Amino acid sequence: MCQGAKQKILAAGYDVIAVNFIILPEFFDDTLKILGKENTLLRKFVTDCLKNNGSGTVYLHFQVADVLPVQNLVENLIYSLTDNRSGKSNINRITMGLIFLNLIECAEKLAPADEEKNL
Repeated sequence: MCQGAKQKILAAGYDVIAVNFIILPEFFDDTLKILGKENTLLRKFVTDCLKNNGSGTVYLHFQVADVLPVQNLVENLIYSLTDNRSGKSNINRITMGLIFLNLIECAEKLAPADEEKNL
């Protein structure tokens, strides 16, 4: 979600977990290198948000509850954020890059815009 995007919290179901990551822009330096130069929707979204130019999409919603690699990487990221080991910053940066690479492969899991209006 881009900076300044409006957010709304709705009641969650019994099996729903929501995690909101607040990330400094420089955290994405390594992620963008991992994504390479290919002009994917995800790369365009990240660069537009980092430029904070207010144009384009303000958020992307990937419906990846059934995508095990993404689930595992997010779980690892959350674990790392709660762990006090040294070097966790590098682990988190690389993990975020891996999450993004997996999301690129899940483009079909991107929620349609009109479906998002119902959230």
